[in-house]
Amino acid sequence: SSPSPCPPSLQSITRTHSSDGKSGVAMSALQILKQRWFLTKFSLAVCCDHRITAQRLPGVKPPPPSRSFLTRQLNGRKTRRPFQQRSYSATYFSDPGLNRILPSEEDELSTRMANAKFLLVKDGKCLVESAGENGKHVARYLNGISEAKALAFDAVAHDMNERLDVMWLGSMQGKNTDSVSYFAIDVSGSDFHPPTGTELLSPRDLASSNNLEDSDAGIMATAVGKGQWHRVSKFCSNCGSPTSSRNHGTSRKCTNSQCNKIVFPRVDPAVIALVTHGDYCLLGRQSRWVPGRHSCLAGFVELGETLEDGIIREVFEEAGVHVNRDSIKYIASQPWPFPQSLMLGFHADVIPGPDTKDLPEIRVDEEELESARWVKREDLAAIMESQKEGAIPTGLHVPGKYSLAWLLMADWVKQK
Repeated sequence: SSPSPCPPSLQSITRTHSSDGKSGVAMSALQILKQRWFLTKFSLAVCCDHRITAQRLPGVKPPPPSRSFLTRQLNGRKTRRPFQQRSYSATYFSDPGLNRILPSEEDELSTRMANAKFLLVKDGKCLVESAGENGKHVARYLNGISEAKALAFDAVAHDMNERLDVMWLGSMQGKNTDSVSYFAIDVSGSDFHPPTGTELLSPRDLASSNNLEDSDAGIMATAVGKGQWHRVSKFCSNCGSPTSSRNHGTSRKCTNSQCNKIVFPRVDPAVIALVTHGDYCLLGRQSRWVPGRHSCLAGFVELGETLEDGIIREVFEEAGVHVNRDSIKYIASQPWPFPQSLMLGFHADVIPGPDTKDLPEIRVDEEELESARWVKREDLAAIMESQKEGAIPTGLHVPGKYSLAWLLMADWVKQK
């Protein structure tokens, strides 16, 4: 029987090959395409652990095996899987319950603003209520746009010649109510003073002293980070013209009609790793920290680096220790908008020396660290146990439960 019609693109291929005297090869390839690909639909989903699933129509054979990366995964060949995330739902300063999607309709957003909660931010500090009986502070939200205008807009209008920017933070499902929208207003640069019974405090400082209610940490950190970004993005990096806030603080746009550059909040990725060798972990300290504090080694990822490259480089630069690339395992991430970082936490093992039982020698770069040391697992467990209630010991101690470093160390301590 005559062959079924084929698309013009395949016909052109056939004619081109025929002109070169290779029609047999062309028809053979065409038959393969018609039989194995014409009626085939593949849906590939590449997961974070590199497992791949394929869905195809019933009765249709899969494509012939090849030596591509994807086929090696489908054929079950062993591959390294460095990103094996643990089952952590959230880290401090994150808030998985906060829906950050901006409503698409302006009318809907205006309606939400009437009953929204507004948080005032000034110079990296948030308006909070004075400490309660438990010593903790909670965010002092302004209820609705009316109260926000009365306290924020009118209070600073006399010394600010422009409208204050309202920054969208997100919405959250309330208790037995509809979702509640959250906005922030940055009054930096004004002479705003907190009303009686309230204070302006840094969420980072409150968290480090264990004096911040966990439920407010994510919203306050987001508000501080966005306010900081707006303050340093007043002018276009392309042409130098002033920029204006757009889409309720989610971006800024150059006011120069010849430029019109749009910029979004910047996030700087930083890696933090708990490096271990057997029952010992490597901790370092910076001179600006309080006496006795040690933590995991960390640093920013440089341009052109992978996360693994950044870990290997930072650990060697700071402590002179070589990390085994194949041992690097992703654990969790944490927003750190002070001013604009995203922390990515890992576990990693060192490359052992000739005698695998010996701890690798530490060679501290004094421009990076004041000191570094190997700490035994059981000693670290005892230190962390003493800090669980917020008390800081006088000797060696680690960052508190608000930090990603605490999570990395707690996870490692529990492994044995």
